Amino acid sequence: MSERVVKLLSDVSPSVLKAVSEAVDGLESLRVLSESALNSADRMALKSLVFECRECGFDFARGVATGMLASEVHSAIQLVISTPFASDGRQTAGVLAELIGRAQRNVYICSYVLVYLDELLPLFSAARDRGVSVRILLDNEAGRAKSASNTTASLCSLIGQDSVRFWGGESTGDESLHAKFVIADDSALVTSANMTGRAITRNVEVGCLFETRDVVERLSELFDVLWNSGEKWS
Repeated sequence: MSERVVKLLSDVSPSVLKAVSEAVDGLESLRVLSESALNSADRMALKSLVFECRECGFDFARGVATGMLASEVHSAIQLVISTPFASDGRQTAGVLAELIGRAQRNVYICSYVLVYLDELLPLFSAARDRGVSVRILLDNEAGRAKSASNTTASLCSLIGQDSVRFWGGESTGDESLHAKFVIADDSALVTSANMTGRAITRNVEVGCLFETRDVVERLSELFDVLWNSGEKWS
């Protein structure tokens, strides 16, 4: 019976796994879910699961679902680091280049500054040629002050000034944009590293690469809010 439960749960979607792991009314919740699941495969698997749980109990199924969900989430998160010395793990520079290089729909970058990264310009140019939407959001004070004669200025000639904005307070420095993250299609890199050559190749920085839809969607929503309240390049 237990093997059958594992097999059934391995065939359902992550959203159904989450619902099973969070069900509070046991079999009754499972019955309701078996009628309301969005696709027929999930509905069929859940109806069979209701039958199996009459024998082995719902708590076993809930535990299996919770374990599967945790395993899936962990496999979709990777450690990303920057160090001036050799180290195990994915390197920030490589992940950044990969995200820009493989994007098919969008690349959104949020950073305090973006300077001394001219080696990425060919990747941005190729992304533009593929029809990828590129948007760069930087801090209003630091980002603007350091961008005029560096990589950001070169980017503007590639992707257009309308694709670069600055967010934050006036010269009083009441607000600043200090978040650092990159969204490329269905992936997101959240990192302590600014988009600078020093941060990516010389500093010790740590971040995570997320391939989980809910994280990417929430970061995309945040980016849109910040972008819509930012100032255009001038």
